[in-house]
Amino acid sequence: MNNKLIVTEFNKDYVLRRAFSLVELLIVMGVIAVLLSITAYGLSVLNRNSRNSQRVEAINQLKIEVEKYYLDNGRYPDTSDFQESGDEIQLCDGNDCTSIESKGGMLNPGSTTDKHTTAFCYNKGTSSYSLGVQIEGSGDWRNVGTDSAGCNDSDLILASTPPQPTLPQGGGGCFLAGTHISLSDGSSKLIENIEPGDSVLSFNHTNNSLDTSTVGFVQSYEVDGYFVINNTLKLTNNHPLYIKKQNGYVGWGAIDPSAAKKEHNLRLETVEQINVGDHLFTSEDQWKEITSIDSVNEKALVYNLEGLSPFQNYFA
Repeated sequence: MNNKLIVTEFNKDYVLRRAFSLVELLIVMGVIAVLLSITAYGLSVLNRNSRNSQRVEAINQLKIEVEKYYLDNGRYPDTSDFQESGDEIQLCDGNDCTSIESKGGMLNPGSTTDKHTTAFCYNKGTSSYSLGVQIEGSGDWRNVGTDSAGCNDSDLILASTPPQPTLPQGGGGCFLAGTHISLSDGSSKLIENIEPGDSVLSFNHTNNSLDTSTVGFVQSYEVDGYFVINNTLKLTNNHPLYIKKQNGYVGWGAIDPSAAKKEHNLRLETVEQINVGDHLFTSEDQWKEITSIDSVNEKALVYNLEGLSPFQNYFA
């Protein structure tokens, strides 16, 4: 009897077909990653170009209003005739104001990445004027006035911020005037004196260390009441604080967790109730016990730092 090796169709396929090697898989994954990054970059460029087109549209509309003002008054408007209202810039002739949506622009002159606000520049002479808006990406100023010299950040008239959101209980999650904010150089500054571009101390959650962030802009609100922690820290009930609870939880907490989650729904997934006995994380990289929480029922002006980058937190 002859012994023969019989290869079935199933076995033949198995013998002829081999699996991808690890190197081949890594090459394919690398190619896919490159393609995804190219696609993402292309989309970001398209979005940036769209925002820049909106900026140019806004400055051209504003140019028309400046020239109308000249025809009506025989002179170009003063810098004080420009005002901001939410996400609009207004050119006022007495009590008669024309509003133009400021679109998406630059917060700080010289910045090339911030897309949340719009910076306009303006100056005038007897028979000419300069009017411009800053462009995202290059940081250049697009000038449309009659003065060929143009204008720049030294002639800034407005850095118009987005409209303030409707906030629970009359205000946002903020601190009262007089609250000291820790700066990256080890000093502190009152929150009402903080300016866009200031460098503040932040917490890097990736490596659990103190780090630095840059302030985008400062918002202020009037609230009907506030709370005082440990007789010193004055804040609204919906402002999140980094805490350690007695049950071992470490993360975000607030006096009113539901209000905090509503206000910060894009950033905070879990917010716990702050109670006496919990601990606050401090700029000294230590935990400080909460010994008292008191409510104050009176109107107050509060402030918050927004557009922080790269970390959305700071120390008060």
